Amino acid sequence: MRKTSPQRWQISELLLPISIFLILVWYTYGILFVASYPGFTFTNINGRVATIYSPSEQTPTLQKDDVLVQIGLVTWESYKGDARVLLFEGIQPGEIVQITVNRNGETLTIPWKFSGFDPTEFKTRFLNIWGLAFIFWFFGTVAHLLIRPKDGHQRLFIAANYLTALWLIFGSLSSFQLWGSSILLHAVTWLLLPIYLHLHWVFPRPLKELPKTVWTIIYLIGSTFAAAEILQILPKSLYALAFLTALLGSIVLEGTHYIRQADQRRDVSILATSIFVAFFPAIIFGILVVAGTTPTFAPATLFSMPFMPLAYFYVIYRRQSGGLEVRGIAQKCRRE
Repeated sequence: MRKTSPQRWQISELLLPISIFLILVWYTYGILFVASYPGFTFTNINGRVATIYSPSEQTPTLQKDDVLVQIGLVTWESYKGDARVLLFEGIQPGEIVQITVNRNGETLTIPWKFSGFDPTEFKTRFLNIWGLAFIFWFFGTVAHLLIRPKDGHQRLFIAANYLTALWLIFGSLSSFQLWGSSILLHAVTWLLLPIYLHLHWVFPRPLKELPKTVWTIIYLIGSTFAAAEILQILPKSLYALAFLTALLGSIVLEGTHYIRQADQRRDVSILATSIFVAFFPAIIFGILVVAGTTPTFAPATLFSMPFMPLAYFYVIYRRQSGGLEVRGIAQKCRRE
């Protein structure tokens, strides 16, 4: 029995990272190959047509800045009101779908030819933010397998990376609302909130020892809001406030670490700088979502986010190396 326990331990260690990885791969497949290719893209906040890849031969045709009112039998209001509703469901390439738009105050119905797979649009999807999810998964997995000791700091760092990876992959597919991606994006955001605040409260050293009851309540609140998102009983943009609170709260907490923990300032300065570089553009993105006006370039602001786990991993690794060095010196002194 003792000989098989290490093997069992290794398999159990791999279950979580493999599970997260498979989710990322599945949703990436959805982004690239399952989500519809209608021949144009639109802003998910207000339905404004952003890009036209395959202009229709019909007259009239879609134009950039048209605002979607209805696609086939699905109205824009029903699409935005229920995150389980799909656009272009069951429509095959080459079929004509009636699209009603508002153009400069005038309502037009356009017979749009559903193009199907488009190489140019595929390239745009391929070169997008979903790849960041795998970067966060990588940092979470390295921490899961290599960082020791396995304490609260390690678990929080792993949870922050894995949840951020899921947040990014669900967000990349959320505009299509495929496989519950929009609902999952909102729910994961509320789970990220207590994780981010807890991580930045205790790392590199707790600001103050709080009773476990306090964190239990905070996690319970986040979980309750996540459940409410799954039931779709919250305002659609409220999750963006949770995202902003997580980011701004992280910056404020690290600033507090810098002021109150002078002996930690070297590490804190690295973390604070990385958080600012990683999160400031993302904060702008969150503000735009709350304001209900998200330009097409807004998701690109998230490309700076990997600076945070990189800096955290560096600080953790350096502290571990320092600890090993101190223990090595102590052992040498004892031998002498």
